[in-house]
Amino acid sequence: MIGPRSLRTSRRRLGPVLEATLPQTTIVRRPAPGTGTSRFAVIASFGRRPVPSRSIVELAHELRRCGFAVVIVRSSPGNEPWTDTSALDASVGYVQRPNAGYDFGSWAAAMELFPGALAYDQVLLTNDSIVGPFGGLDVLLDDLATTTADVWAATSTLQLGPHLQSFFVGYRRGVLREPALRDFWMGIREHGTKREIIEEHEIGLSRVLQAEGYSATAAIPSELVVGDGDNPTIDGWDRLLDAGFPFVKRELLTTDRFERERTAIVHRVRDMYGVDPEDWIEDVVSE
Repeated sequence: MIGPRSLRTSRRRLGPVLEATLPQTTIVRRPAPGTGTSRFAVIASFGRRPVPSRSIVELAHELRRCGFAVVIVRSSPGNEPWTDTSALDASVGYVQRPNAGYDFGSWAAAMELFPGALAYDQVLLTNDSIVGPFGGLDVLLDDLATTTADVWAATSTLQLGPHLQSFFVGYRRGVLREPALRDFWMGIREHGTKREIIEEHEIGLSRVLQAEGYSATAAIPSELVVGDGDNPTIDGWDRLLDAGFPFVKRELLTTDRFERERTAIVHRVRDMYGVDPEDWIEDVVSE
């Protein structure tokens, strides 16, 4: 199993989010090793209900089936842990942490708690902002396994500037151990708005990759599904499904401004996969 490192050895280089939250972060259950190849996945999750959503359960199980060691890093408004994780396979790890730094804070916490995983051939960082997978991930993850790039993502976008979309990103051949990326992840800070998070973290990561000369690629580049400036997961959700991405963005199913699109999305997923995506989400949040 992948065990946690003593935090004392690296405490001086932690950024404000990890410095504040690691003392209140609990490893409830460590992940079991993956099978076959050297694969490790971190699922960042935020929720209010006391049990995992079906989407989280299915994602964790599918990643396990594909050979990954899997840990879910969950935050909640009052840092309340799940009270029942029986739906999750016992091999899936679970970390509970305070709600700070959003998904980037959760991914950074996992890197600090399980540093041995940074040397793995494939490290996948994903989250519950996408609902699914409604089908198998073999084709998508085979693309990760065969890429020659240092960093891979399921999708890219030109919105607000070209960058990899952060909800499904893989790192290859131990690149997360290198100083530039370690500094980025350990220095995660709190930001107040979604736009600030995108600019400082999501776009900021792509800037680091470019500045340091890392190669990056996307399985489904933005230009294959949407025009310049559009968000593939919002404006191109149907073409992403056609391209083999068996997820839909959670906000399409939960926010009032996408009410018109929701019926078409539900019908499309039912036709393609035989499931109702609204059954997979934890709760409905209106904007």
